[in-house]
Amino acid sequence: MTKKVYIAEYLGQIVTVSVRNSAYPERQQDFVDNIENLQKMNNLKIRDENNFENKAINFLGSCNNEIIVTEYQPEGTLKDLLESENYHQTHDIKSKLNLISFIVCFVF
Repeated sequence: MTKKVYIAEYLGQIVTVSVRNSAYPERQQDFVDNIENLQKMNNLKIRDENNFENKAINFLGSCNNEIIVTEYQPEGTLKDLLESENYHQTHDIKSKLNLISFIVCFVF
């Protein structure tokens, strides 16, 4: 396990705190890359049908490339969300395509 994940409360908000596992020093760069990607994603916005801007995830901060704090996602990871039956029942094709286009724009 390259990181330990905790649920915490920060300024009245439920957050996820990821702490790099120092037992895997060879994975340090992966953790730093994750911080950089979260910072980039935090600045990207998508529009829904009501023209509200929504971030894919709210990156709250990091500390010494050892800790990452993000908003808590009750649905779990993106993979968990996409594999859930509830997601497919509650989101129409337009919202699914918006998510895919957001991910493609971020990756490329």
